[in-house]
Amino acid sequence: MRLAIYLLSLILGAFNYLLIGAYMTVSSGFSITVVIGFYCSILIFGVGSWLHFFKPVIGSWLLLVLVLGMFITIPGPLMVQYFIGEDYQPGLLEFLLPLIFSSLIILFLWLGRKTKSPIDKYYYYGSIVPFCMALYYGGYFTIKAFFMSLISAPNL
Repeated sequence: MRLAIYLLSLILGAFNYLLIGAYMTVSSGFSITVVIGFYCSILIFGVGSWLHFFKPVIGSWLLLVLVLGMFITIPGPLMVQYFIGEDYQPGLLEFLLPLIFSSLIILFLWLGRKTKSPIDKYYYYGSIVPFCMALYYGGYFTIKAFFMSLISAPNL
């Protein structure tokens, strides 16, 4: 059960990261809800995906909060736009896959809350790569979005 949660949360975090990246390439700016959704997907991918291995109670609650926060900020409004029919008509795939993965993660967290299984040493090794990737992408975005305007030279 824990391995399924791990894999689903990696897929969900990566999909939402790519979804946000696709929207940010065509937008002229971003709102705070997009930033919250971006950081939630980065934290799902880098921390929430493996923390339930080592600290099951804290990790499960953190993953649950991050999944709900991520869904409310990005795929949720897309789902509302799809059914209301505003100017932008998002595709069904843009909110349906995050809805399915979020629902499965919440279901598996609920079903696996009482299971006690030993942690293999390979889980420790498998958690290093997503953590380092999330640290890199989250740090790069933070520096680029919030601090580059402070560092860049003024236009002459």
